[in-house]
Amino acid sequence: MKTIITLLTILTSLTVFSQTYNAEFHKRKWKIGKEKIIKQNRITRLEGRNNASAITNIYYETLEQSIANLRRTAGKEMWLQEKLDRLIKVSREVAIGGNIHILIERPTIDAANMEYFSIIIKDSKDKEELFRKDFENVIPNTPAGNSDLWSNYEIQVIDNNPGDSFNVYIIDKLGFYSTGKYKFLVQTGI
Repeated sequence: MKTIITLLTILTSLTVFSQTYNAEFHKRKWKIGKEKIIKQNRITRLEGRNNASAITNIYYETLEQSIANLRRTAGKEMWLQEKLDRLIKVSREVAIGGNIHILIERPTIDAANMEYFSIIIKDSKDKEELFRKDFENVIPNTPAGNSDLWSNYEIQVIDNNPGDSFNVYIIDKLGFYSTGKYKFLVQTGI
């Protein structure tokens, strides 16, 4: 359990590092039907609009990309080889299907709290549910810069392989500032 928590902590810190290289991920103007290529994976927004009061964006990182991030961080921070080997081993056991990175921005602290969101992953034909999780209470970050929106950032480790093409649903249980359901098609290795 301690190793899993360590892995999740490392993944979260890697996220801060990788956010600076994913400007597309933070853009408000991502219309339905439009795709973005982030980390060599195509993400197409199929449902759920971003607007002035609500931003919901995702991107996908494969297990291999996540391990490459671990290796880069290990080199930069001069980790012991044992630490790197242990985290790679845990990643291969726990994050078989990679990671979904989720950005939530809302105008109030409550509306941006992750406890009001869930994730569902289905195959690309929407026939088989592959993964489902209700998020826990995570207090959002205060508005910064020119933004007046509270933000939350979540990395969801996927414990099974979703394949090369799958749908990701982000459900906003409150739905005050949004349509309540966001759907994205993820296609890997583009």
